[in-house]
Amino acid sequence: MRFSYIFRIILYYYETSMYQNETFKYLEFLQGFMEEETIITHLLGNSPRVRLMDLLIIGRRLEYCISDMAEYAGVGRSTIYRMLDDMLKNKIIVKKRKIGRIQLYQLNMKNPRVKLLVKLFDELANINSEEEIKRQTMKVKIKR
Repeated sequence: MRFSYIFRIILYYYETSMYQNETFKYLEFLQGFMEEETIITHLLGNSPRVRLMDLLIIGRRLEYCISDMAEYAGVGRSTIYRMLDDMLKNKIIVKKRKIGRIQLYQLNMKNPRVKLLVKLFDELANINSEEEIKRQTMKVKIKR
């Protein structure tokens, strides 16, 4: 799996190897997850804005540069740049820090609208998980 330059820089600054290993595992999971249809993209469509919001909600504790958002959401960098001003103006994302010339952004969990979107996502995930557990349980009962 190819990691972008910014993640290598960020991980360099963290001192514990355990944190580095867990972050790499999470990023690998995240990229595989974003290639599939998710709950949000299934319900709201597969537009670039929906895919970006889906990425930011799933990785809500991570910081992203423009290239990482584009890569993991499967959206072009120019599309991210077009959406960026609007998302910053509406305080959906916030600038976190700079590493050299690279600006990092994160989902703004202080925004009540964002909190509501995250809550909706979490509730939908719970409902889908419960439905999948029931479906798997039914399969096991039928096989017996």
